[in-house]
Amino acid sequence: MQIQRIFSIETMQQIKEPISDPAMEAIEAATGAILTISKTLLALKDKRVTLEEKMIRTYLHGLAEDLASTLASLHKHYKDKNYDIEPGLINEFKQLALEIKTVSDSLAKIVDYNWNFLEQYFEHDFYSRLVNEHKFADRLETVSKAFRTQL
Repeated sequence: MQIQRIFSIETMQQIKEPISDPAMEAIEAATGAILTISKTLLALKDKRVTLEEKMIRTYLHGLAEDLASTLASLHKHYKDKNYDIEPGLINEFKQLALEIKTVSDSLAKIVDYNWNFLEQYFEHDFYSRLVNEHKFADRLETVSKAFRTQL
């Protein structure tokens, strides 16, 4: 019995290689950032809370909430074909989510390393960088508003 070739080699290569979709890449980036934030906050739940840590927790919960809200808009993009998002806006959101994940990863690393080091040397500077240097909350709010205006 002879086996028929249903797919050409080119078709099989296309199946193996993921199709690049900017919105799906942004969804993956934001989901990764939310996961990192959530795991880090969970790791801190049993730790004595300092003032800086309380501010960091509040800030990170706000970021996770705003990321999730914007994620909902991206999913709406797929559900409703009449809802279109500018590619530049999708890329901006993706880059911002990747930055948030990178910074959250640095906090997670310190949380896993040593809580004393976290309290004594890391927390104050980390919060200051979040608010004054990275300005994630402000930047995410701008992107989120832009998403909502396209609804």
